[in-house]
Amino acid sequence: QSARLRAATESQWKGTPVIRLASAVAALREDLRVVQATLPEQICRVDLVDSDLFQWHAEIAGPEESPYRDGVFNFLIKFPVDYPVQLPHIRCVTPIYHCNIDANGSVCLGLQTTDGNVGSAGSAVNVLSAIVSLLSLPLPEDALVPSVAELFLSDRRLHDRTAFEWTSLYAA
Repeated sequence: QSARLRAATESQWKGTPVIRLASAVAALREDLRVVQATLPEQICRVDLVDSDLFQWHAEIAGPEESPYRDGVFNFLIKFPVDYPVQLPHIRCVTPIYHCNIDANGSVCLGLQTTDGNVGSAGSAVNVLSAIVSLLSLPLPEDALVPSVAELFLSDRRLHDRTAFEWTSLYAA
């Protein structure tokens, strides 16, 4: 897992330095404090990537009553320079059988609004809570992987068995 995480971090987010808004730094410091105080570590553990407040590594435990139970899933979260105006970019590094997470690790949380203003829905604690919720109950109407969404809707037992097998293989 650590080699996969390191490779994903190095390949995706290398680049030239950017100027970060002081308001974004303050918001992220507060959000990190809230996340660490609010979300139990056995459900969600967050570390900074290379001590960078704008890049987080989250380990999220699969919810007990889901096919993702007994698994730990690694997510990389990159916050934009104007956070919290824009949603962070989220990538699942652990392979997972899920209709809202594709083979590249892209995640659809369903948090976008029609007016483009994400507001408090885009806060770090809400984003992490949304990921935990997705692991409890996928959102087939916001699917990135239509075939998995179709199976979820048509044959829930087979979907859950397949998701549990993937969890055992890649997230145990």
